[in-house]
Amino acid sequence: MMIADQGLIRPLAKAGKLRMLATTGLKRLRIMTDLPTVSESGLQGFEIASWSGVMAPAGTPREIVSRLHRAIAAGMYAPDLQPVLDELGYEASGNTPEQFAAMIRDEYAKFARVVREAGITAEP
Repeated sequence: MMIADQGLIRPLAKAGKLRMLATTGLKRLRIMTDLPTVSESGLQGFEIASWSGVMAPAGTPREIVSRLHRAIAAGMYAPDLQPVLDELGYEASGNTPEQFAAMIRDEYAKFARVVREAGITAEP
């Protein structure tokens, strides 16, 4: 068993070389509505989501951050990009810079707790 990016392994599943059991997000994928979530499969509240985003250096003027956000968000929702994102299993969110910062803080807190509770330590 492994957790891997859906866009990378779906071709292997289509070819019958592996079987996808569930998606780790909180909702089913738009292009694979028959694939349940881990939470639906019995492990309530389970979520591991991959995400990516664009960041600017601390202190970047708000006007520049806003302009970048508008341009990037407009590009993310371009009609010709949606089929590409769907095929890769990605969903554009276009959240605000403040929402993105809050999401990063939440992810940090969630995985810090996982590391603490599991007793995970770094090895040299």
